[in-house]
Amino acid sequence: ILVTMYRRVTPHMLVIGWLALLICLWTTGDRVIDLVFEEPDVAADSAASTEEPDNAAEHVLMPSERANHWAVGMSFIVLALSGLAFFHPAFFPLTQLFGGPVWTRILHPWVGVVMAVAFAIIFVRFFRLNIVTPADIEWLKKAKNMVDGNDHDMPEQGKYNGGQKMLFWTLGVCMTLMTVSGLLIWRSMFHVDTSIIRVAVVVHAATAAVMIGLIFVHVYAA
Repeated sequence: ILVTMYRRVTPHMLVIGWLALLICLWTTGDRVIDLVFEEPDVAADSAASTEEPDNAAEHVLMPSERANHWAVGMSFIVLALSGLAFFHPAFFPLTQLFGGPVWTRILHPWVGVVMAVAFAIIFVRFFRLNIVTPADIEWLKKAKNMVDGNDHDMPEQGKYNGGQKMLFWTLGVCMTLMTVSGLLIWRSMFHVDTSIIRVAVVVHAATAAVMIGLIFVHVYAA
């Protein structure tokens, strides 16, 4: 009886635990970062000091923008872990993080919908700020200097530099491919030809690998 109860309750408790953890991260994550790293108030410092650049305050995100970013980030973590579990048998034990393979298979597409919607909101919010300009092209040509630590001769940039803009548009393309291919292979909701599903699975996996790599770059740069 105890074993049966454990098997029935554990998946639900794991799901509830994940939701609680994500909610805690969403509501307190930025505050914890500020406390640990003692981030300065860029907007206040910009107004108080004449040595700060005029656009320093532009780099501060509004609370709603931070929440939007956290929603995308947390969804991505869940999707990456659950997706890897189905990508290769070596990663299959990751399904235990979500209560087993059945719950993982149920949760993955729905979390994907959450991420797609959250990313679409981010895209609408920031695409104007990520339009590539001649200064961005010049920045990209000198990107190696930035990587080497020589940023003195880099062109003047606005809120986002050329590298960040390239990342934004690349992630936008990847997210579109992931969403479309994900819908095509969501067999409990949609019924399409098997040959289309096979192509969609390959596109979905390849795009996911690219996105995971890009997110590592994004986290490292941040």
